[in-house]
Parts: sequence; structure tokens; C-alpha cells
Amino acid sequence: EVGIEVKAKSRVHQKDYRHLAQLKSEEPLRHSLVVSLEREPRELANGVRILPFDTFVKELWGGVFGL
Repeated sequence: EVGIEVKAKSRVHQKDYRHLAQLKSEEPLRHSLVVSLEREPRELANGVRILPFDTFVKELWGGVFGL
């Protein structure tokens, strides 16, 4: 129920997470995440969250994703 795509990029664009978008269109996901080297987290209109690696780790260990 959690889709995660990891990119070693400082700026993520829509084409960079096309596999996550495909999965999201096929399966209901509670969380759609792209973990990257971006400096600030951001949420896109389609519900995909772009997270810096350190933010992802903090939220993961904090139980935000229910894993």
C-alpha cells in the first residue's frame, strides 16, 4: 500500500517517477513517495510526495507510513 521510487537526483521531474505513477494507476496506494536528493519536501497535485532522503528516514522511523 506504499509505493516508493528512489532517485539520486537533486530535482525530480514527472518523467522521473513514471513507474510509480503507473503503479498508482493500477493499485490503490496509501502513500506514493519519491525519495531523492532534493533539499525540501514537496507534494504534487497528483498526491505524490517528493521527500529528501533524511526526511523519508525520519518519517519511516516515526511510523508515518504505517509500516
